[in-house]
Amino acid sequence: MKILVTGGSGFIGSHIVEHYQGKAEITVLDNFRTGYKKNLEGFDVNFIEGDICDRAAVKNAPITIFGNGEQTRDFIYVKDIVAANVFMAQSDNTGVYNVAYGKKITINEWAKLIIKLTGSTSDIVHHEERTGDVKHTMASTSKLLATGFKPTGNFANGLETTIDFFAKSTKEMAIKCLK
Repeated sequence: MKILVTGGSGFIGSHIVEHYQGKAEITVLDNFRTGYKKNLEGFDVNFIEGDICDRAAVKNAPITIFGNGEQTRDFIYVKDIVAANVFMAQSDNTGVYNVAYGKKITINEWAKLIIKLTGSTSDIVHHEERTGDVKHTMASTSKLLATGFKPTGNFANGLETTIDFFAKSTKEMAIKCLK
């Protein structure tokens, strides 16, 4: 098995790398914006220094989708994940909970939304389906919602906020480099 860990030198990413040691051929793509090379010391990885945005819609490069793009996922905005963790930490609830919106979106819809929100002219290119890829995922959130937690965001707004954040960060970094 081959895996790509974007942000693999960060806290979460390096733990994902650690988990797959000896189980997969690991490639890490990281720009060290928030991660550290020392987090990968002792791990067997192929390392590429760069930013995933360099190869995405913001550069008008083709967006690759493996399979026909009708696979579905249940994405959630990171602030709702944080809110769920804080809510659970401050409650008497225990156990394992799915933190998600309980809604699905196709990979094709996701890619088209990214193109729209970034103003990109990227083409969507479909490649052969990869063996073992999961076709459909959608979390059951009933147990989480029964605790009284309710996400405040939605996927489209979360994606737009995330794109704006990275666009602003990239612009600020460029200004600092010119000084």
